[in-house]
Amino acid sequence: MNLADIETLSGEGMNIDEVSVMAEVLEASYGSGYRDAARVGDVGGVAEFVLSAGVLPDDAAYGSLIDGLPRFQYYYEFWRDKVLVNPGQPFLLEHRGGFYLCDFDPAERYSYETFTADLFAGGLRVRQRRIRDVLTKDDGMVWDPRTADNLVAWYAADHSSSSGTSAEDLSANAFNLVAFIGVPLETNAGKAVWQFDGTLNGLTTGAASITGRQFFIVGCHANAAFDGSVYQGLMSALTTNGLLVGDLGGTKFVDLGYGGTHSYALNGTTYANNNMQAPMSGSLGVMEVTFSGGISLDGFQLGEDRDYGDRFWEGDIAEVLIFNDTSMSTAERLLVRRYLAKKYKIELD
Repeated sequence: MNLADIETLSGEGMNIDEVSVMAEVLEASYGSGYRDAARVGDVGGVAEFVLSAGVLPDDAAYGSLIDGLPRFQYYYEFWRDKVLVNPGQPFLLEHRGGFYLCDFDPAERYSYETFTADLFAGGLRVRQRRIRDVLTKDDGMVWDPRTADNLVAWYAADHSSSSGTSAEDLSANAFNLVAFIGVPLETNAGKAVWQFDGTLNGLTTGAASITGRQFFIVGCHANAAFDGSVYQGLMSALTTNGLLVGDLGGTKFVDLGYGGTHSYALNGTTYANNNMQAPMSGSLGVMEVTFSGGISLDGFQLGEDRDYGDRFWEGDIAEVLIFNDTSMSTAERLLVRRYLAKKYKIELD
């Protein structure tokens, strides 16, 4: 499930009156106060939220619209969709600067009148939910790239046009990618990927300038070794700077001479600039490229090396995240890496 496709419950005119956390523990009692216990659930436990209306019927804001609906109709229709129309469908609830993945208890049945009364009385309960492919932090919040600091651009093949002619920037910056030649959407191990064929096809922002420091890419080369006669560009600027370029033959990316300001890692293992191992043979990997001082790109593109007319990628790209964070910590980088590894079922080193 793509996190970007999960609907968020609007918090407009809504209060969260109570948050309770249940620890999932197995306990054995031997009598006379002797007991053992073991946690069997997530370290963050399972949260439950109690929601109420943030405005009263005589408040002028009571009639304000949410998504074109009177607010109480919006909340009722939202509940109805997630319980009756699409049972079990999760949604995101914003709380304390982050998002919790939640659902409604299908055992609770409402008419429009009782639903509205419960919302006024503070009795609408929402349960925390977890999904296998979505990373949840220790505090129970979902890790969502959109809540991360200094996100420049975010592209995911599973949120792309089916024709492979465009890729929406899922960040707020609208650095959308368009195809200079169509890139078909295929699957790799059941996950959507853009498939590049080693000829003139690719995705580009055009001349939209981007500055990045941390680049995270899920992808792979199609073969066991790079072509021995031509360099193959995974991603680059339009003309100014290369980022990842497959070397002639072998399994390494080219050392582009960035020196100590540059680092590269594959699946959590850091490699020297002259030994940057690439994911090969169609096996997806998490690649990380870091420029400590930042790098300016006169546009960004996938599937080609700058404006060379023959350096095209042959293989798959599933997702790309670009950050311009001057103080991104090791723990924050680990969260991004774990998010991608969990989603694409990649084993980290």
